[in-house]
Amino acid sequence: MASSKLAERGLSADLREGDMAHLPFPDASFDTVTSMLALMHVPLEDRPAVFGEVARVLRPGGRMLLGVKNSVFEAMFTGDRFASVDVTDVAGKQLLFTKTRSGEEYVAPWYSFSPQDLTTLFATVDMTVTRLRGNSPLAVWLADEVLRDESVRAFVSKTERFLAEVPPFNHFGYHLLVEATKPRG
Repeated sequence: MASSKLAERGLSADLREGDMAHLPFPDASFDTVTSMLALMHVPLEDRPAVFGEVARVLRPGGRMLLGVKNSVFEAMFTGDRFASVDVTDVAGKQLLFTKTRSGEEYVAPWYSFSPQDLTTLFATVDMTVTRLRGNSPLAVWLADEVLRDESVRAFVSKTERFLAEVPPFNHFGYHLLVEATKPRG
């Protein structure tokens, strides 16, 4: 599917499939490694290996950019107002994919991260969290009727963006967007 999407746009890329706990790349191959919403499906016991592999394939001074769901937020609010199709079962540690192209439902493991989990996992591989943005969803606590007012919605949105960068509020965000760096050597 990715190959056909690239071809439709006249683009090309070196696409590879691999195991995050055993990346098929030499040491110090990349300046940046990214992961958006994929690490939550890695079993807890494989997390150290995955973070170790990220550190291994990064060049000195390299960085990892990742987005994950926040277990701190999930402990405070178990609803998932932002997902209209898939169902996150926090207690059952799984994600149910619904309305797929095949019409079948799929289940995947689900293990979110706390800010402390991320700081610790990066520290164990000698990397440092340099930025943590927690998308603070104030809107989730407000009734839809309140948010229909454009001035209220604009104020809430501006406040959410501000709080996303300010400790300790950023530790309560729905999603965590994190940058961690590897020492220069």
